[in-house]
Amino acid sequence: SVNNVIRKVTPGDTITTIAGDNGLGAGFSGDGGAPLAAQLNVPSALAMDSAGNLYIADTANNRIRKVSFSANTITTVAGSGGANYTGDGFPAVNASLNAPRAIAFDSAGNLYIADSGNHAIRMVSAATQNISTVAGTGTLGYNGDGIPATNAQLNYPLGVAVDASGSIYIADSQNFRIRKVINNVIYSIAGIGQPAYGGDGLYGEFAAFSFPSAVILDSSGNVFVADTDNNVIRQLTPVPSVAPPVVNPGGVVSASAFGQFTSVAPASWIEIYGQNLAADTRSWKSSDFQGNNAPQSLDGTYVTIGGQPAFISYISGGQLNVQVPTNIATGPQVLVVNNNAGSSESYELAVEPLQPGFYAPSNENLNGTQYVWAQLSDGSLALPASASIGVASREAKPGDTMVLYGIGFGPVTPMIPAGQIVQQSNQLAEPFQIQFAGVPATVAYAGLAPGSIGLYQFNVVVPNVGNSDTTAVTFTVGNYPGQQHLFTAVHN
Repeated sequence: SVNNVIRKVTPGDTITTIAGDNGLGAGFSGDGGAPLAAQLNVPSALAMDSAGNLYIADTANNRIRKVSFSANTITTVAGSGGANYTGDGFPAVNASLNAPRAIAFDSAGNLYIADSGNHAIRMVSAATQNISTVAGTGTLGYNGDGIPATNAQLNYPLGVAVDASGSIYIADSQNFRIRKVINNVIYSIAGIGQPAYGGDGLYGEFAAFSFPSAVILDSSGNVFVADTDNNVIRQLTPVPSVAPPVVNPGGVVSASAFGQFTSVAPASWIEIYGQNLAADTRSWKSSDFQGNNAPQSLDGTYVTIGGQPAFISYISGGQLNVQVPTNIATGPQVLVVNNNAGSSESYELAVEPLQPGFYAPSNENLNGTQYVWAQLSDGSLALPASASIGVASREAKPGDTMVLYGIGFGPVTPMIPAGQIVQQSNQLAEPFQIQFAGVPATVAYAGLAPGSIGLYQFNVVVPNVGNSDTTAVTFTVGNYPGQQHLFTAVHN
């Protein structure tokens, strides 16, 4: 790099200079001529295309240059020399790069560039020679995972590699993470986001890196990382899976304790049943969250609905618990489960504007009567006096306030999107009514529960109704009546 030349070591251990003239010093000259007569300026990375041409990240010249050995020429293939962030959609030679530090090819011959100073990964199309951005916004930072890669912020990416399926691996140096772009969605596959050293033997998400500067893949899918400030080379090994995931027929329902409906609503919680859905079993942890945002991938398992990443709270081989994205369109939507072994076949999921359901767990089904989970102000659950489920319970009285929980009740104001911990007061956007034995009840609160994700809370005052251990609880939200057959116990 500092000699501003490219050198080659042959199998006989002989070294020769093949591009750049050290006597000319750092600079830019020589395009169209012999490689040995050209000036380079801090060249820092190399890649070969399938035809045997050599590509150079000519970093301080803000260019990518190509050495054709058959023609004995050097030319610029990307970058005009300016250090800005321009040119997407146009010929790459007219684009501005900013200190490109890594290059790689995919199997189709497209050229990927770690445009480090622009905090982006850019691609030169083999077919058109036009340039586009495939990851990053051009602004440094970190704004999470599970989002379109072109909406994600990078922080001085120094390494890039592409696997056989076209997934892109990025050494996101000053975010202290290794990131992967799968089908245009970005995820962190390793790194805790702080400079440190640790995590060997654990999942990559628990590993600590310090300014990783390069990534490379082997034929088995192992990822090797130059963990620069830790002065080590690290290896990320794919988590083994026996087979690609399979979603059972009829295997996607809204959360079972909330009605287990076959259609779901935006931002609602669903359960996915099948085989080989994940390589391990666990729930999300606080370390999986990015600030206030829930994870969209756990240990290599992630779910897309209508092409959008869902939020995921629990994984196992046979079941996943995920939250539907907020802005998913209604109607039939394609759900796909993905993990390290591949992707499931498409599953058609019916999405309705609302699909409300109250929390009514199976342990509150007493002799065939399903009671809604309703907590009274003294902490007791509203159940018949004869109930015995291992917790304090009693019959409710008119005037008591009971707290109920639900999913699928639709948007709130102000809007709180799926995947975010609720940290502000809010209320249902749609009108909500609840009746006890047909008598309307006063609703003191109806909105997302504070500190929760996608869980609604209802504070309801029990109306003056007759004594009954099977008082029917019915409700409507907007024009949608509740479909559950629920009861509570009321006694004066």
